[in-house]
Amino acid sequence: MCRLIRVSLQITTPLVLIQRDHKSGCIDAGLFGCRSLSTRKFSRAFCELLALLPHFYLQLIEGGRMHFALRIAFWMCKPFLLILPKHPIWPFHSGKHSEAVPIRPVLSQFLHMSRNDQNPPSTSACSYGQVSANQLSFRVAMAGMGDRLVLCLHGFPECARSWRYQLQPLAEAGYQVWAPDLRGYGKTTRPVGLEAYAIEALLEDVSGLLTAAGTSEAILVGHDWGGIIAWYYALRHPDRIKALVILNAPHPACFERELRHWRQMRRSWYMGIFQIPRLPEAVLSMGQGYVIGKIFERMAVHRQHMPDDIVTRYRQQACTPGALTAMLNYYRAAIRGKGALRQRKGGYPTINIPTLVIWGLQDQALVRHNLDGLGHFVSNLTVVPIASAGHFVHEDEPNRVTEELVAWLQNL
Repeated sequence: MCRLIRVSLQITTPLVLIQRDHKSGCIDAGLFGCRSLSTRKFSRAFCELLALLPHFYLQLIEGGRMHFALRIAFWMCKPFLLILPKHPIWPFHSGKHSEAVPIRPVLSQFLHMSRNDQNPPSTSACSYGQVSANQLSFRVAMAGMGDRLVLCLHGFPECARSWRYQLQPLAEAGYQVWAPDLRGYGKTTRPVGLEAYAIEALLEDVSGLLTAAGTSEAILVGHDWGGIIAWYYALRHPDRIKALVILNAPHPACFERELRHWRQMRRSWYMGIFQIPRLPEAVLSMGQGYVIGKIFERMAVHRQHMPDDIVTRYRQQACTPGALTAMLNYYRAAIRGKGALRQRKGGYPTINIPTLVIWGLQDQALVRHNLDGLGHFVSNLTVVPIASAGHFVHEDEPNRVTEELVAWLQNL
């Protein structure tokens, strides 16, 4: 059975017809007689369609055609209303023939959980301070003392508090730990403009923080967008760090490869939506950040480790004037601002520093195939898959992640 999706853009009166045959796996895209497309080619075509939407949307508004603008806005907002269901179905649902259904934990995984997994470590022993770096003021959560720094970079849409379970254990292991709110987040300076969130600027932030810490040894840890920054930093400035730790963030080369496959493309639709001016901010801020809260509700595997007060803090942070635009500008600067393209042109040299990758296999935003072939880009690689965790792996399984991290660091 074929599922037909019809997108009508009321500007130049084109009609895009997209249909997928589950038996053959082929996708037909009809736009004035387009030929049949393979899944890989369709992924590229779909990306191009998403890239055009912001321009169509703005032309409609500027032309006074608000009726059609609202119709397109509803179509674009619909995924947010069904944000990241347990089994993602947008924009296509392939029914019983689905090839990329997220892994669900089996009963035995819950039965074998230790008592420590149900009682995460204390989160109280840290202080906060403002650190000047790269002409910005960063709010930094700090713990521990010493000449060995662990710099932890959070992801979207979190803040330094996402590392609450790792700060004290790392401090007790003899490290000085810094977890900053990234630029634009929390109480860190929020510069204005797309170019302020270019990947190059984010790398300069890391260099500035390492210089401000003044330690002789640094380990860089990153999750989600923090992990993307950490990957690029290890590629461009390997001399500044002793080791690299990545939590559910794909290597840029692996992610580029996976985006050519429907299994990842179907989970990355939101990046195209985020390119649209103003509309994502309006949707994400509705109901005092209701959609932000739903992200954690849907993606957290062990909800007891993501307490309501933390989620409320993330929602409040996102609703601060200008915050959502800053957070979304990471995606816009990478795609619309061509930051990812510039980095691709710079090449992906082999990373020779020791690298630990911890990956929650129930990640609904990133497929496990992002780990395939990672050894071709990292010479000294350790991969720890965790079946009972999702995208927010360090919060889903805080004890397991902390134990793996500390043990690995002590063996360097």
